[in-house]
Amino acid sequence: MRKIMVANPKGGCGKSTLSVHIASWFARYDEIVYLGDLDRQQSSRYWLEARPENLATIKHWDISADEFKLPPKHCNVAILDTPAGLHGKRL
Repeated sequence: MRKIMVANPKGGCGKSTLSVHIASWFARYDEIVYLGDLDRQQSSRYWLEARPENLATIKHWDISADEFKLPPKHCNVAILDTPAGLHGKRL
């Protein structure tokens, strides 16, 4: 399984946009993709909910900052969109 974390301590730098583009690319090539969103704004999750059903499937990785859950075992690619300001142990 591939695990990709998109992180940057700065907000507004494009982490969510990059996360959904990476997820779309892998899904287009028939990978089983899960996208998790730890950001308070939940931009990636909202985008995922609005994504047209006729496009390649990207599944929501139900995850929260309080309770970390591993991606499902049948997942090929797990992408994690992180919040701004992660440093040290939190990262």
